[in-house]
Amino acid sequence: LDLEYPVNKANLQPVNMVFFGYKTVDEGQRALITSNVSGRSRIVNGPTRIHLYRSRFEIMLRYHAAQGEYLEVLKLTGEKIVMPGPCSLFFNRLEHRDIQQKAALFINSGEAVVIYRSNAAGIPGKQTKLHAADDDGESNPLLDDKGEHIGLKLKQRSDLDKVERIVRYGPSCYIAQPNEWLHHFKWHGTDPSNKTRKIYGILNFKILRIIADQTYYNVGEVRTKDDTLLTVKLMIFFELYDVEKMLNNTHDPIADLLTRQHRIPLRFAQLSLTRSSWRTQAN
Repeated sequence: LDLEYPVNKANLQPVNMVFFGYKTVDEGQRALITSNVSGRSRIVNGPTRIHLYRSRFEIMLRYHAAQGEYLEVLKLTGEKIVMPGPCSLFFNRLEHRDIQQKAALFINSGEAVVIYRSNAAGIPGKQTKLHAADDDGESNPLLDDKGEHIGLKLKQRSDLDKVERIVRYGPSCYIAQPNEWLHHFKWHGTDPSNKTRKIYGILNFKILRIIADQTYYNVGEVRTKDDTLLTVKLMIFFELYDVEKMLNNTHDPIADLLTRQHRIPLRFAQLSLTRSSWRTQAN
């Protein structure tokens, strides 16, 4: 049975082979019955009691999605369907390849997500007729190199290949559609063993914080006029105002921020300050 239908094995229920007899389908259940004689299948809803002859009897597994959840249904045809909760669906091995229960993404106030949406998923494209204009300016069908009539040609709109970017702000509850996916951020983050050291790839997230925040960073080997090496400890306060501008100009704003802040103490030390005058000038 598993070789005939390329479905997730976790969705399959035990199949009972009935040569001659009765089977009961309880209330709230649904059964898939396949005849070994004709090979045809039918679905029976409970409550009922049916007579079977040389048939396969299978109770269908039921999936539920509560409020704040959704069902992701993958059909054998390759189509993907998203059903927001509250809802329920029986797994049918003749139609479905897999059904998964997933939680919706909750976006709080002061947060945002970046969504990419493809127009090619399930959106029919319009067809435009192409004509060539003759010497009189009238529209004639296109001709080939020999001047022979080749008929009217059709051109698909290029809009189907376009992907649009959407910034969705909280508070909100987001359920991804089959033609959507979220932007994955990968930024410099704080070293777990040293809060003043930043390592690339520590921050991996999909929900972007757009409220004021702060970070710590140490700039080492700052040399003064009297040849003294200092370590300048910085506390940086920042806030993200324009998400679109950030996406168009950088993939790691923390790294850009630290690079700029790293140059400030070095440039400040080039003013020929001594160790004793450093604190006074820095304030």
